Amino acid sequence: TQCVSMSGAGANVLMSGAVSCKNVTGGYYGACVLYSGSDSNITATGNTSCEDMWAQSHGACVRVQGSRSPLAVNGTTRCVRSRSDRTGGCIFVDGTSSNASVGGEIVCEDTYGSAGGGCASVWVRGVSVAIDSHIIARNSGARDGGVLLVDAALNSSVTIGGVLNVSETHVNTTGGAVFVTLGERARVTLASNISAENVSASGSGGLLYVTDGQSPFYHWYQFTTEATFNMYGHIDARNVSAGHDGSLLAVHMVRNTSRFASHFGGSVRARGVVARSGAVSMVFGQNTSHVHIVMNGSVEISDANGTEGSAGIDVRLGRVGSGTNKSVVLQGVVLRNMQSSGRESAGGGVSIWCENDTSSVVSCSGGASNCSSGPSVLDGQGQCGSVLERVVIEGSAAGRGGGIALRGGSHTLRDVVVRGGRAADVGGAVYLWGVLQAVCVNCTITNSTSASG
Repeated sequence: TQCVSMSGAGANVLMSGAVSCKNVTGGYYGACVLYSGSDSNITATGNTSCEDMWAQSHGACVRVQGSRSPLAVNGTTRCVRSRSDRTGGCIFVDGTSSNASVGGEIVCEDTYGSAGGGCASVWVRGVSVAIDSHIIARNSGARDGGVLLVDAALNSSVTIGGVLNVSETHVNTTGGAVFVTLGERARVTLASNISAENVSASGSGGLLYVTDGQSPFYHWYQFTTEATFNMYGHIDARNVSAGHDGSLLAVHMVRNTSRFASHFGGSVRARGVVARSGAVSMVFGQNTSHVHIVMNGSVEISDANGTEGSAGIDVRLGRVGSGTNKSVVLQGVVLRNMQSSGRESAGGGVSIWCENDTSSVVSCSGGASNCSSGPSVLDGQGQCGSVLERVVIEGSAAGRGGGIALRGGSHTLRDVVVRGGRAADVGGAVYLWGVLQAVCVNCTITNSTSASG
């Protein structure tokens, strides 16, 4: 480091004073402050201020690392015009062999991480890291994760709480605000209260991107088994966009993923979001199995636009192979004015796709509220399907299925309302294609139209 290094071996290290760095360049281990240790307890309670910084490696202002050393950073870290040639335009936490906690306040303005984490980055392997900070980021940028990057490798646990306020932030690829990479048996919980305005990504995940793909630390996770990503807290987003998929959230598990579970139990209020497909986009590759998604918080999204798939919630569960089990549960979701303009788009509000080759005939008895199709078995291919309960879709449009599109698999709709659905082709309210079973109980469809039936 160029300025201050606090380290110890088998010792207790306390940093309680304030550090201010300005116009410092070239530091490799945190251009301003490095906290490190081996078999030590390291605690930093003082405030750090950085201005006009540049670091060759991770953490343009502060770097926290250790070997078997509990690390705690609880002061205020403030960065203005700081840049890292790797990750962490302001702060980098290396949790590869030490448990770490970061509290206090992190303020980033005009910060940049060339490889990711325009404000902060966390690299975790086999330990626990907790971030409970109030993060304020404006005009932050990176390749991935405009504000925060989390790389959770083998047997890692990461909990992110506190508050995240982000505005005027753009990334060149994925994760306008947050980027998360999951390794084998990794557990990441995002429990922050997030406020976002004018945030975008050229790729997918205008606000948040979760993947099992390549990490910004330049290694691949060949297999992601028993990984978990949970999201709680409250999200308030306006004018958030993605060039590809998932203007708010993109979960793209594209490699050899098995036994992946995700629970979205927080509340969402979003308006004016734009992506190619989906305010929420979830894509699972052909080799994924045992995927279980639950979204049962208070979710309200309005004025979303797209050109492919669904403008609202777009879930593509991939191929259903022998022994696989994939499910999606949506409860209490409200979607208003979801507009998917492409003629080949499907499901203006919700689209769920299970890839299988079995077709079926849809039959209705007792009116549109009691529709079903068969057969009810998956011909030995495995199981794939969804449950939509207390879902309300109003004023949505797509090429097929102005409100809902279900393709393949078995689906149950319970207390679902579609009002004012519009289809440029077929299925003003609901479009079913190749489903194995579809049951609708107490469903209400009103004022829906289609051009071709």
